[in-house]
Amino acid sequence: MKQVAGLLSIILVLTSGDLWAKETPENRKRNPKLLSMTPMGGPPGSSLEFRVRGEDLEGIRSVWFDCDRLTAKVKAVKEIKLEKARFSRKTYSPGQEVYLQVDIAGDAAPGAYSLRLLTDWGLSGPVTLVVSHGEVVQEQPEPHQAPESAQLLELPANLNGRIGRNGEVDFYAFEVLENQELQLEVLVAGGILSGSPIHFRDPELILYQPSQGWFQGKARRLETRVESTIFLLPVEGGILKPRLRHRFGKPGRYLVAVGSLAQKGGPGHNYQLRITTGGSSIRQGQDRWIRYRAAHDVSLLDWRERGFGREIHPGRRQQLLARGAGNLAGNSGVAQADEGAKMPGRSSAGASGQRLPLAGYPSLVESEPDETPESASVISLPVILEGRIDAPGDLDHFRFAVEAGERVAFEIQTVDRMFPELSPWLEVLDASGQTVSSNIYRSVENNSAYWQKFLQSKTIYTFEEGGDYILRLRDLTSRRGGDGFTYRVLVRPQVPHIGVVTLAGGDHINLVPGEAKTLKLTLEREEGLDQMVTLHLENLPPGIQVLPTVVPEEKSGKAKGPRNEVHRDRFFPRKQEVSLTLLVEGDAPAPLQPHPARLAARVVAEGRPSPPIPVKDVFLTVVNPVVPKTVSQLETGE
Repeated sequence: MKQVAGLLSIILVLTSGDLWAKETPENRKRNPKLLSMTPMGGPPGSSLEFRVRGEDLEGIRSVWFDCDRLTAKVKAVKEIKLEKARFSRKTYSPGQEVYLQVDIAGDAAPGAYSLRLLTDWGLSGPVTLVVSHGEVVQEQPEPHQAPESAQLLELPANLNGRIGRNGEVDFYAFEVLENQELQLEVLVAGGILSGSPIHFRDPELILYQPSQGWFQGKARRLETRVESTIFLLPVEGGILKPRLRHRFGKPGRYLVAVGSLAQKGGPGHNYQLRITTGGSSIRQGQDRWIRYRAAHDVSLLDWRERGFGREIHPGRRQQLLARGAGNLAGNSGVAQADEGAKMPGRSSAGASGQRLPLAGYPSLVESEPDETPESASVISLPVILEGRIDAPGDLDHFRFAVEAGERVAFEIQTVDRMFPELSPWLEVLDASGQTVSSNIYRSVENNSAYWQKFLQSKTIYTFEEGGDYILRLRDLTSRRGGDGFTYRVLVRPQVPHIGVVTLAGGDHINLVPGEAKTLKLTLEREEGLDQMVTLHLENLPPGIQVLPTVVPEEKSGKAKGPRNEVHRDRFFPRKQEVSLTLLVEGDAPAPLQPHPARLAARVVAEGRPSPPIPVKDVFLTVVNPVVPKTVSQLETGE
């Protein structure tokens, strides 16, 4: 077999098993792990002290960021006890608290950055450091958990805070002018970066109005316009993003309180409170505080199959083909289309039912009136529909034709308002007006006690009968609409392709010379992909080999999930568990920095492999650790 420089192919088989022998506490291998960081972040051009808590952080070598716009020095390390709870029982384990001095460059882009520690035992997972616009003040150390002791803020305000213990509520006071409008919101760091710890899922934000003698009495809760949303994570559920908007009829001092809906608190319950005034609170697009994702985009590898916030654009056709067997055919002979042209009321795809070989998906801009099936705009597939829920209860209809047996995918994006502020409900109606498909997934919960329903951002459907159908869009609540309630819907033929590939343990792999390590991966097969898939690692450092592994063809079976579901295969892919074993030679060099490698895949159709499909960047660290007698060679804190 020919060897390709920098590429070790892995022929794929499902296997389970672990090459590691059981370890005693004395000889166990350390796994550097970061649990929390305080505060949450700072502005460009600042220098702040951070405290990072974690375990197995012995022998710290350096602080490792994902770019050179942030630098840090370790000031001290001290041993601590980490409290862990299982049900109602509390236990304690040894841990470390690391004091860092972090410098943020003046030209650092706002957004989320990854901070890790490189130790004698390898690289840790990330914690999220947020770089924000403008000055950031810190929560005062004095107690301010009652209205009379509220911390006074100057507007506009951007504050780093923390809910330090269970049941804590932080109060802040501010002065407003008559008829002044404010926007108040809370951001937490959990879930912004994949692999970062998640502690604070349910921040609560309440606005209070002073009553007569309110310093001696109780403040009264104020009714506000609520624009809270939920940030959906790929695997871990969702995180609440509280946002309030209010116009104050009377001038004076008011209060805002930050807490946890579940009354939880602790070292990982950090937040940033932002209060903006006047024109700065007028929403343009989402008017995001910061980009609620990494400051550095890696669009090639940031593959998100689902989620109302992921972008739908004409180039998605090339993305899908590149991740499936269609990549074998290439793009030769494909006609070029004007992807920038958007004609109201019709699609650039041609007459209804015609399939033109386009380089990208064409767009159609919704045109009113389209409140009824009779007034529906006629479209042809594939197409990206761009529309808006103009008012509460608004209905948008589109008419399209399909042939019998045609397999179609529907993908939805909320452009300006995050889900669930905009909850797009998609239905496909037949000629009689009956719903044949929708984006509502249903399953039985609580031992068959009730049905639970969820809106999904993607659904697939196979039309048994050809003919004309109606696509209907509305907001699920029928109570919201107006400027900003815009959506995109991609309606296209299904493309069998590789979906998300998950590596257990995150994106960092720590290896010891002379040993083997088994990696656990999950491969998702989207839209009926049934061919053999090969996985390989590119750019491996010297001294590391990979044992052969195979993911075989899968031509039958359905997506597995809880019982009593309705059409699960329309909403979720089939998954396969894969094991991949790395062998490290005894004399493999141990570099001072993590080595970047890339996990890639190929689809094999009719004996022909596709070009490599980038799946995930991983960091390999070869270490030669010695069990330390001290926490660190650095100066230990008190």
